[in-house]
Amino acid sequence: MSAQIVEQIRKSIDDDADLRAFDEHLAAARDDGEKYQQAFQWLGIRRDPGFRDKVIQIATLSACKTDDIAEIVGPDGIIDRRRLLNRAGQLELESERWTLPAGQAALGRILNGLPSEMRGPVLTTNFDPLTEIAVRRSGGNPSIFVNADDTSFLANLRVQNNPFVLHLHGYWRDSTTLSTPEQLELRRPVLEASLKYILERYTLVVLGYSGWSDVIARILQDQVGYQGVESLDILWGFFDSASVVEDLAKNHPVVSTLAAAPGNVQLYTSVDANTFLPSLERSLAEHLTFEEGDRKIDPHAGLPGWTSVTPDLLSSYRRAATKSAALTFVDGRIPAWHDAVSPYVATRELALTLYNTLKQSITTRDSSIDLVLGASGEGKSMVALQLAALVASDDEFGADALVLSGDYFGSDSAVLQLPESKSYVLIVDDTYRFSSRLQELVVRIHREARMRIHLVLFSRDTDWHSSGASGFSFSSYLSSRKHALVGLTRADALSMVLTWEKLGPEALGELVSLPSTDDRVEHLLDASQGAGLGKGKRTLLGALLATRYGAGLREHIADLMTRLQGRLINVNKSDSLLDALLVIALPYAYEVVDLEPAVLTEVFDLDWPDVVTQILEPLGDEAAIAYDSGRVVVRHEMIASAIVDVALEWELDLNEAISRLVSAAARQLERHGYAPRTGSIAYIASRIKDLPRLAVAAATAARTTVPSRLSYVTHLSAALRRDHQAMQAIELNEGAVGLLSDVGNRDQGRAYLTEWGVAEGNCNRWARNAVLVGLSLQDSSSLGAITADKSRGALSCFLLALRRLDEIAPQDELVQGMAAASTIARALGIDDANSRAWLRAAERVIDMRGITYPNLDDADMMTKYLRAAMWSARGRLEAPLSGGLPNGASTFTDLLRSATRVSRPS
Repeated sequence: MSAQIVEQIRKSIDDDADLRAFDEHLAAARDDGEKYQQAFQWLGIRRDPGFRDKVIQIATLSACKTDDIAEIVGPDGIIDRRRLLNRAGQLELESERWTLPAGQAALGRILNGLPSEMRGPVLTTNFDPLTEIAVRRSGGNPSIFVNADDTSFLANLRVQNNPFVLHLHGYWRDSTTLSTPEQLELRRPVLEASLKYILERYTLVVLGYSGWSDVIARILQDQVGYQGVESLDILWGFFDSASVVEDLAKNHPVVSTLAAAPGNVQLYTSVDANTFLPSLERSLAEHLTFEEGDRKIDPHAGLPGWTSVTPDLLSSYRRAATKSAALTFVDGRIPAWHDAVSPYVATRELALTLYNTLKQSITTRDSSIDLVLGASGEGKSMVALQLAALVASDDEFGADALVLSGDYFGSDSAVLQLPESKSYVLIVDDTYRFSSRLQELVVRIHREARMRIHLVLFSRDTDWHSSGASGFSFSSYLSSRKHALVGLTRADALSMVLTWEKLGPEALGELVSLPSTDDRVEHLLDASQGAGLGKGKRTLLGALLATRYGAGLREHIADLMTRLQGRLINVNKSDSLLDALLVIALPYAYEVVDLEPAVLTEVFDLDWPDVVTQILEPLGDEAAIAYDSGRVVVRHEMIASAIVDVALEWELDLNEAISRLVSAAARQLERHGYAPRTGSIAYIASRIKDLPRLAVAAATAARTTVPSRLSYVTHLSAALRRDHQAMQAIELNEGAVGLLSDVGNRDQGRAYLTEWGVAEGNCNRWARNAVLVGLSLQDSSSLGAITADKSRGALSCFLLALRRLDEIAPQDELVQGMAAASTIARALGIDDANSRAWLRAAERVIDMRGITYPNLDDADMMTKYLRAAMWSARGRLEAPLSGGLPNGASTFTDLLRSATRVSRPS
């Protein structure tokens, strides 16, 4: 194929000078492989990428018979290349048109005939579809994955049951192709880590690959220096003779490295794939599940990176749809294809609704969009798979179903060039990842009046909104329907209970004690609506966990944690998968739902690809977590809470886990600037109410990591107070006064002074409390702007401090200050229970003493009252305050202006 493509490139050059330059560029090449690389290097310099891709497409189609297609071949017998290329996707499906080498045809039969447990993925550096065509011709339905950038394919591989073909350098159509030496040598760390992962778990059989300088060669070399080298099992067949391979073993950078490696690396010579693979097929005959010879398969629309869902595909998964598999799904495992066809997994009502709605829409021949939004844990992914299965199983539905299987969306043109003789249902889960691409596609469908394309999009609602997609008017371009997936319908609950009754007591869990199906349905519905789950926990997964396990959830999680405890992440380090699970679970247990991947890489000092392969994939296999390129989450808050509970029971070091996590987040913020999700980790101490020592550990970690940030001092002070260490909090604050002068802390000073004042109040030092909080409320350019939100808490603390001082030694100036603060607090609106209680208590004192409340518009009187109260408190300080505090002007103009705006909105 390399020689054919080089010749095709040569034919495409119509300028004599360019042709001479091309031949000169290739003159020094030693073999076809080197000529191939040099040819594409020349193209990369002299031609645009689109020209290069067309050359590859035309060269690939040389293996496809097209001379009988009237609209492609004109009366003069000349092929119209534009029409030929526009029809590439359809031609790929017509497998009988393609000429397959004997070895390729045998490989297709082997891949299709072997049971899935005996078959690994096919990794190819070729752009052509011949392997997939060989699988189809033998009656199979291959999954095509394209990796022309840098993404992981492991999540897709885990759920595949049909032949899996991964194109490592791009695909011949609707894809960028990596063909120049510069492109092939680019670092692709996520892909490289994914390949390392499978190299440790599969035997690698190499055929038709000479060890170019590309991602495969680099990984093979890296793996030799990696601690897992002894797990390598490589069988490399060379077409070359023994003498040539002996020379390679001495001089070739990849082959020589492998030949010297201690792992199981075997080099074979004189291996002709067109002889070897048919021979291998014959030797495997007893393991292949069909007779020899080509078999035809009905062609279905194909898009690179998408799974074409067919009856044959679903049939292949039914073997895995066992009772035991259904039980692991009910336990919270991420759904796979075999769950979508399992008689032991209930079909969701929304899947049926979408199926019926689409079946009606397809008769109109229009295009449409269905958008399904819901919280994490509601079962969106399961509905997506079940919808695809329903469509593919109905011979009269009238549409092909395609499911986006990974991170490669492909091109708009590929979708628009699907044959117009059929309708298509394109199903996308985690749609937020492709929101901009989908917007472009929808506009093109509308602009080009393309009919019979139906998009069904699934996304977590918060992701959909944060991606900006909710601001795009899809309905302006296509017929659009929205669906919310929230909790369970009665039909869902009944269907689930009936399937669990088929599975028996292990599936029913605590429901087994209820006397009837109706009682079980009612209990499940109660759980899905929040009974026993707490406010805001009304998700399907939460209901399943509550009804199946109840109090037994802890034991279930303990079993999982026991399995993870002895599994090291990296043999050179002491971290285990249990350590990783604790780090991931802690934020979720305190309602920080998304853990950013960058923070996790920082915690374990690993690159993101290694985090994926060494941490996330194993934990995903255990149904403990879910992840994508933008977030890592525990499957449900109840699971996270149970993990923390078991860790406490086992006396595991949660302080160490939270400290590592918070330190990593603080470093990320310092390095890259503030990001809300990372910030929620760095400041997680404020959320930890039940375990004060854990909150102190978290806040201490942030303060230690970035001691110059005043907000970390404030959070540590609050954590110390809640742990009954108010004097330590005061000492901390006194030592941090110098940070107020740092410009970077300008907007953090008011919260710091308020918190310091509260700590003083906890030690009954009410004068210091009142002065510090009063300073946080005054005009001061060094403290930044004052807002209503920043003022509410400070005002309530100010009221409390003044009241306590007045109780000790009554003074009208203190009560007048309370009256002014009360007027402002009422204008701002205080909804915190403690703050309301302190406000009412202060107002009782004001009323009993007959003090008049100043009017908010009377700025002079308000300022007079507040200033007098401050001076009264200063005169009663229990101990002198540190130097360096802001002097301000003892005015409160900004505070009053803020209160006025709130009380009289424009």
